[in-house]
Amino acid sequence: MRSLGVDAGLTGERQAPAPRKDPALMGPEETLEGLILLSVEHNLKLMHMLSNERKFGNIIEGARSTKSWQQLRAYLNVFEEYFTYLSARQKAQALNFLYELLMHREGDIRRQAGALIGQIIARFHLVYRKEIPADAQNDPAEEVPFTLWSQYLDMII
Repeated sequence: MRSLGVDAGLTGERQAPAPRKDPALMGPEETLEGLILLSVEHNLKLMHMLSNERKFGNIIEGARSTKSWQQLRAYLNVFEEYFTYLSARQKAQALNFLYELLMHREGDIRRQAGALIGQIIARFHLVYRKEIPADAQNDPAEEVPFTLWSQYLDMII
């Protein structure tokens, strides 16, 4: 944000955008700062892609069509890292894709997909929210993980 001229310090003063510097001319501190900013920029773009239903569908299709096991592992690592932030519909899409991967020829892909299916089902409604009072009624949506568990268990067996 600072490189775009945004006041990240909340001082209220308009900042001039920092000029781009060639990485070959950077010192150690500037290189570290540049890598940090690059990783934050990458994470923001990825979160934007994951928050859009259509773009998420494109990510799933890209993962389905990849032939390289290394790229497939990268997709699985992204799903593992960011599944908490997906909507219920996106989690269902991801579960269907991961179920398909249980038939993959590589054993480590099958193991990672199976473990990720379990994590997504176990934390299906894990969101950051306030504590619910003891006398509040149960939300019917809280039964979804149990239904999914039963459904995928039946499909696997």
